[in-house]
Amino acid sequence: MKKVGVLFLVCASFLTGCKREPTTVSIEPPIDFPAVLQQAKSENKFVLLEFTGSDWCPPCMAMHKNVFSKPEFKDYIKPHTIFVEVDFPNGKPQSDEQKKVNEELSQKFKTEAFPTFILLNPDGVEIWREVGGFASTPAEFISAVEAAKKKSPTKAALNLDSFAQNLTRPFAPVASSQF
Repeated sequence: MKKVGVLFLVCASFLTGCKREPTTVSIEPPIDFPAVLQQAKSENKFVLLEFTGSDWCPPCMAMHKNVFSKPEFKDYIKPHTIFVEVDFPNGKPQSDEQKKVNEELSQKFKTEAFPTFILLNPDGVEIWREVGGFASTPAEFISAVEAAKKKSPTKAALNLDSFAQNLTRPFAPVASSQF
């Protein structure tokens, strides 16, 4: 009788269907950092780099959940800044090329911990860096980015060309012996 019960359960499980949906893996194309810098310059936008361990780093995951996934952040970032996620996941698949690009960017910007946020001005110059999950709301993060932007004017913000045209006298070199 027990054998019939077990056989019935096995047959019932096949009939009810233990269907598993096929899993598809999407691998993003590698970051083209020179193209990002060119776009930033041509559109006069800042570049925000986020170095993250998206599937294993608790502060990184908290930043995504509490800041980057929120409409307030998305609405702010799009018109002002190019947002680039440089991800070092443990379980999420990445192409070897993407891993290489990410490692090169990490070395270029000398990152040592996750998350690390680096803001570049439209000329590609680093103007701000923050390490760790420091913001718990989009407003906190946006405030920090805006403060960094204000502290580091770009050529466009200063309008150096018109400044140079308004100079009334040329600068003369000063000999070091005069000091």
